[in-house]
Amino acid sequence: MVKWEVLIRPKDFGGLGILDWLDRLENDVDNMCCDLLRRKYLGQKNIFQIKRSSGSQFWRGVLGVRKWFQWGRAMKIKSGRQTRFWEDVWLGDRALKIDFHSLYNCCSDQSVTVEEALRSIGCNLKFRRSLTHQEMREWELMMDALEAVQLNEGRDEILWLLESKKRYTTKSLYRMMTFGGVRDPMMIEIWKCKVPLKIQIFLWMIFHDRIQSAFQLRKRKWGGPIECKMCGVLASPTVIIHKTSAFLAHWKKLLGEKKQRQVETVLAEIDGGCASAT
Repeated sequence: MVKWEVLIRPKDFGGLGILDWLDRLENDVDNMCCDLLRRKYLGQKNIFQIKRSSGSQFWRGVLGVRKWFQWGRAMKIKSGRQTRFWEDVWLGDRALKIDFHSLYNCCSDQSVTVEEALRSIGCNLKFRRSLTHQEMREWELMMDALEAVQLNEGRDEILWLLESKKRYTTKSLYRMMTFGGVRDPMMIEIWKCKVPLKIQIFLWMIFHDRIQSAFQLRKRKWGGPIECKMCGVLASPTVIIHKTSAFLAHWKKLLGEKKQRQVETVLAEIDGGCASAT
């Protein structure tokens, strides 16, 4: 069996491009395969309105990545048929279940669509019990927010929040899935450093504490001394590289003074990050 991590990769990375299918199905792309999947599994619903998880292996794979797709997805309302009232982002920048959590918890149908909720004058939501005083205040606030909403004909549109143009790209979703959507400033500095690739990788290894120094070997139950033979201090990777004059001289001969200063700056930032973490 192929690992799930491989299946979700873009095709040019050796995967099946499953992440592309989410967008095709959501945006009603007209091709034979999408039509077959819609007729068999979706009907007039979108992929987030489907509760049944059975089907072909490919279809189960598509359903398996819904939670990732949800994180970058917002809806532009037209008819409201394809948008979940509580769980989708369509009014403001958060789902209503977050802003009005107490109302969401006691709602009888938490998967109700926007069309179903707003089809009549006011708001056609049903609750399992009478609302408390605090919940009535939430209700009034929600009614104020819904006052300007108007439903029209047409399929609701998807806005992709991970791209500035609001258009879905597999690259942006895959990057969020693999890197958590968090950019590390230290990594950016390392790869911007104008030095040979081998030195960039060496700096990367220092940052991740993967240099095979005595300090690292001690973690693996090595019984030898961990002090640097040249300066007598704890032989951590940054001490060996940054504080030993013989190595600094080597950097200067190899790179020149300007690039040596870049490397020293990066090492100093790594030192500072390690110090703040301890």
